[in-house]
Amino acid sequence: MTQIFERLVDTTKIERFNPTTDIVITPNKRLASALMKSWSFTKSKANVAWEELNVKALEDWLNEIFELVQLSYENLTDKNLVSKQQELFLWKKIIKTSKINCHATNAKIFSDTLSELYAHNANISDIPYYRESTRIFAKLSKRYFHELESNNLLSKKSRDDSILDFFKEDRFHTKYKNIICFGFDNISVLHLDIFKNASENFFQLNPGCKNAETLVAPCDNDKHELYAATQWAADALATESHKRVAIIVPNLASNLDQVYRFINDALADNSLKLPVNISAGKKLSNTSIGFSLINLLHSFHEDHTYQHWISLLYDPFTIFSKVPNETLHRIENMIRNNNEYFFNISKFINLVCNETNWDCSNTDKVLIEKILGISKFTFPKKTNFKTWAELFKEIVLSFGWEHSTLISELEQQQIEGVLSTLLAYERMDSLKIEVHFQDALDTLRNHFTNVIFHPKTTQSPLEILGYLEGKNLEFDAIWICSLSSDQYPLRIINHPVLPLDFRKKFSMRRSDPHREIEFFQTEITSYQKNCSTLILSYPKKIDGAELSPCPILAKLLKYEDKIAKIKAFDYPKSIRKKSLVRSIKEKCPKFDNAIENGKISIQTIEDQASCPFNAFAIHRLYALPQNEPALGLAPQQRGSIIHDILLEFWSDIKTSKNLANLNDFDLTHHLEASIDKSLTNNAGHLKCLRGSTFKRLEASRLKTLIFPLLKLEKERKPFNILSLEHQEEFNFQDISLRCRIDRIDEAEGKFFIIDYKTGISSKNEWQKNPIRSFQLPIYCLGLKKNIVGFCNAQIRSNEHKYIGLTTDENFPGNSIPKETWQKLKISWENQINNLIERFLAGDVSLPSDSKYLSKYQEYLIPLSRYYEENI
Repeated sequence: MTQIFERLVDTTKIERFNPTTDIVITPNKRLASALMKSWSFTKSKANVAWEELNVKALEDWLNEIFELVQLSYENLTDKNLVSKQQELFLWKKIIKTSKINCHATNAKIFSDTLSELYAHNANISDIPYYRESTRIFAKLSKRYFHELESNNLLSKKSRDDSILDFFKEDRFHTKYKNIICFGFDNISVLHLDIFKNASENFFQLNPGCKNAETLVAPCDNDKHELYAATQWAADALATESHKRVAIIVPNLASNLDQVYRFINDALADNSLKLPVNISAGKKLSNTSIGFSLINLLHSFHEDHTYQHWISLLYDPFTIFSKVPNETLHRIENMIRNNNEYFFNISKFINLVCNETNWDCSNTDKVLIEKILGISKFTFPKKTNFKTWAELFKEIVLSFGWEHSTLISELEQQQIEGVLSTLLAYERMDSLKIEVHFQDALDTLRNHFTNVIFHPKTTQSPLEILGYLEGKNLEFDAIWICSLSSDQYPLRIINHPVLPLDFRKKFSMRRSDPHREIEFFQTEITSYQKNCSTLILSYPKKIDGAELSPCPILAKLLKYEDKIAKIKAFDYPKSIRKKSLVRSIKEKCPKFDNAIENGKISIQTIEDQASCPFNAFAIHRLYALPQNEPALGLAPQQRGSIIHDILLEFWSDIKTSKNLANLNDFDLTHHLEASIDKSLTNNAGHLKCLRGSTFKRLEASRLKTLIFPLLKLEKERKPFNILSLEHQEEFNFQDISLRCRIDRIDEAEGKFFIIDYKTGISSKNEWQKNPIRSFQLPIYCLGLKKNIVGFCNAQIRSNEHKYIGLTTDENFPGNSIPKETWQKLKISWENQINNLIERFLAGDVSLPSDSKYLSKYQEYLIPLSRYYEENI
């Protein structure tokens, strides 16, 4: 059954006017549209046919009148109204070409400042010039107005001045009998003059005749506030489904995910199935279609990161949406394994069209040919905006959303918005200038950023609106969120151009705290007049920070009967119903090497110790993270190079005696030679080391990093190097572990293991039970030598030290008795055997101790669902 809802706006105050002779003017198109629908709804109750209300948004009406003005004044015939984007472009051009020390980002500030001056009937000459920024603004404004004149453009003020003259000189064929300004917070002096000269009578009205019962709802935090609001709305509609209810959420666009979740849960808890209109205005550049187009165009200019190319590859609104999923995955792996962080579109297309990624069917060949066309697309070095617009449209038709087969109704609306914005972009051509690709793209991006996309939605019993979207609309009940003192009334701000005393003089917004309180009270009164029940809420805390209510709420809180009864926060019924939850505990099959062909390593044992499930996922399911190319050298590559350098250095030096004989100059010389040789050898597979600048910087960094360690080695008691990068195979429970030991030192027939660490190593971790790091204990147990200790040689820019255990004072580390050493070895062996047994048996448990959560492989958490254990 189709539900018919009441009017969107209270039209009671305008029903006495005549649509033939009168006009209603609103501050924006949204209110004009709602007023038209409400008028039709009201008239349809008693009439089969009725006269349509003559209602216009202010800017639309002024532009229509200006077209008549142009017919009456020859000097205005060729003039065009400057658009906001043309305005910004001219300001940027003026700033860039001036010799004044002023950044181009000030273009928007200067543009907005002119608009604010105009809105309050103030002139640039009225501003006191005791600020440097004001003087710069005044000076550059002269050039701005000259640019307008040169390009046959008019400012809004000039347009409105000409409209006022037009009405004063009685050139309008028939004056309006009545002009009704409906829903305005304030009207500028110039617009008032226009309205009064264009009509016999002028009225300023605001919608609403109700007097809402107003309650206040203190909430524990921002999540509780959304929960309470959505539960209140769902309860109200469950009782009376014909009601129209609104929840007003300031900054709605940034809270959409939470709003979706809470409203879905609230409706499900009340077994309600009804449409919800969530009216969140979004920048066109942030919509899926707008972002896709800008991202695609941006790809044609300069190099981009591999992440950019992967996002383009999976963009559902480009030609790549036709590529089979398996092929996409192969291409992604090729991009990642290419190990280049930055590359251009030609390289990207070459990787995409690599034959090894495709099955090369006839369909594939046709698609590959089309994709190859991307790299053949060329741009002029410099051209006008109209040509750029045509080129951008051609790219969209060739490689953009035209290839997508799954365009929703919402996305179709976005496409219409994009095409409309491209038409507005074409009008930039009236500036008669040529620009480079980057300037053309930046201007298009600014167009997309400044257009707010509002999806067209049908009426719904429940509406979630932003603070401005909800004003002047009629509902049965309204809940307004986030009315804490830090948000409302708006705080006073220091304008970058206009001094505070000047702004106060002209009653500009956010210049006087008393006026802001009055303005906020007026807004709340407007909401009270447009509903029967109004609930005002605020969160007591957000992210741990204490908040207080705004002044209006603080007054209401003094009266107990003004405090709303709200629900305490609780999980949705769908989660609380135990009948809907099924717990399955399974043990995975035992490890079978004949089937799985897997190998157990030291890393397997350490992963089993930290999280058995992750060990299973990594070493049996091969759930491995994707390769992430790094800018320069990846951490693993840096660590490998340090090992190579120290191998090269100690292969030459061999003993502590030889090291001690080197003075600082000779030591530096040997180290530099080892670094140079290592970097040269690694340049074969690491492209970044082939550049002389990067290689020089990396060599300097490595010398600074390694030299302190060698100085530390000099302080040790005499030792010899027995082995470097020693490779050996150890056996535990018939499991063979292949190992590479960085270094084995010898002194007086005793042996000591050293492992280089560029990370942090905690003290005495090997004396704990259970231990978490098994590398050195496995080396110690596996070597058939008189091992008296081991250590990690920590190599960090701010700290160089040995962290380990030893029974012999000739070696570094914490000294422990031989008996303790023997007991530790027995304990380590038992732990290692136990972990291997558990891994082989198929243990996939999740540890309850979150202390070691940082050691879990983060990318596996969605698979292990660790955080859901306690829900």
